[in-house]
Amino acid sequence: MAYLFAGTAIVWAGIFIYMLTLMKRQKRVAEELDELRTYLEKKNI
Repeated sequence: MAYLFAGTAIVWAGIFIYMLTLMKRQKRVAEELDELRTYLEKKNI
């Protein structure tokens, strides 16, 4: 029974870490898109 609990805890920890990684990646992509948008706006004006 302890192995089942440990396995479940490891899976949940992995999912949590994966979600945090995705949030960081999404934030970085959003910043890069903003930089690209401002660059293109400056180039068109």
